[in-house]
Amino acid sequence: MAKSKFQKKHKLIFIKTKKKQRIKQASRSTRCSIEDIPIKVRHSLHRRRSNAPVGAVAMVTSPNVVLSSLYRRDADLKYMDQVFTSKVEIGRGSFGNVYKVMSRDDHNQYAVKVTNDKRSVVHKGEASRMLKFPPHQHCIQLVNAWEEDFRIHIQMELCKISLEAFLNVHYSVPERPAMEIFLDIALGLQHLHAHGLIHLDIKPSNIMITETGICKLGDFGLLVDTRDLRNDKVVSSDPSEGDSKYVAMEVLRQEIYTKAADIFSFGLLMMETLSDVNLPKGGPVWELLRLGREPTCYHNRSVSNRLRSLLRKMMRVDYKNRPQIGEILQHVLVRNVMIARENGNRINIMATWEADLAMHLVNLQRAVERAAQREQQRAARALVPEPLGNLPPPLHEPMEVGQLPASPRVPLQEMPVREVQIMQQPVVNPKSHIVRRLF
Repeated sequence: MAKSKFQKKHKLIFIKTKKKQRIKQASRSTRCSIEDIPIKVRHSLHRRRSNAPVGAVAMVTSPNVVLSSLYRRDADLKYMDQVFTSKVEIGRGSFGNVYKVMSRDDHNQYAVKVTNDKRSVVHKGEASRMLKFPPHQHCIQLVNAWEEDFRIHIQMELCKISLEAFLNVHYSVPERPAMEIFLDIALGLQHLHAHGLIHLDIKPSNIMITETGICKLGDFGLLVDTRDLRNDKVVSSDPSEGDSKYVAMEVLRQEIYTKAADIFSFGLLMMETLSDVNLPKGGPVWELLRLGREPTCYHNRSVSNRLRSLLRKMMRVDYKNRPQIGEILQHVLVRNVMIARENGNRINIMATWEADLAMHLVNLQRAVERAAQREQQRAARALVPEPLGNLPPPLHEPMEVGQLPASPRVPLQEMPVREVQIMQQPVVNPKSHIVRRLF
């Protein structure tokens, strides 16, 4: 598709939205099974579990984080089964599973993240990192953490959905509700940065939303303390760079860890929230996004110039020129949302969630059915012969009444001429044999 003069002037790049991708994903199952794990790995995990210490072990030492008094180590049941009821799986990923449970202690609902064996080393430090900063309204709060059978269990406050699930239903969010999401994330990020911490993994799946529409930062497994940095390099550990879709270029290419990396990921997340852009994991388009280019689906959205300018500053190539979180909170658009909240005019983005989800599922099912119907029609057309109207034109010209069609053969003058040699026979007098008989 040729680019318009407007796209060339503003250096836009074409990236598809995620709406069609969601329809394809809805028509197939992507859940893996135990057979997908190599047999050697399964045997190794079995040996580790057989040698594991008996019972649950507390992961952190804090007066506010202790194991439940209902737990009995000599019982046959695990800690999860003794302390919680109504266990329902609400999430699954490469890290493990997330369950919604009800505590027998206070009869409140919580979320419990249970990690896989291969991710235990990463999540062992997540619980201790969550204790590095005090509780905040816009950060997921740690309730408890323990290890059992080489699996890390992290009990946290329960939220309704993630921002990723919210965007799967609403695709692109208008600017005014998007600013509510923007302000909540900015306040949570300010709390982390004020305590010298870098999140390093800001993305929609790590932003949780409560029933009242409050967004909270979650998943602190990659949290980095700036006190562990020397010349913006981590010297006390070997951190991961987070999701490649949202990571800043200086983190991935130069291993430079600053608070500006969170600002870049934050800006890219808001661009996705406003436009439903399908962010790439790598390649030329990945680099163009980090060089200041904007996707066409974002440019075509009705976003104010002030917000566009703010997001461009947050995603600047030079991380030293990106604004700090305090400057972002002083922006006029952000201040207007704060004033509206003080006047009791906060927009609850979850007010119509149940109805929106039901309508989304109906529309998604219809889209899947239409896609399957089009595929069946395409396959049926491939089996039917072409109609006579699609045959090639005849070789002869249109005829008048009573006129015979011209021969489709090649004209005589165009046929190749072969040289024929004629053998000359001697001339014989037809009466000579009669004369010889008379004598």
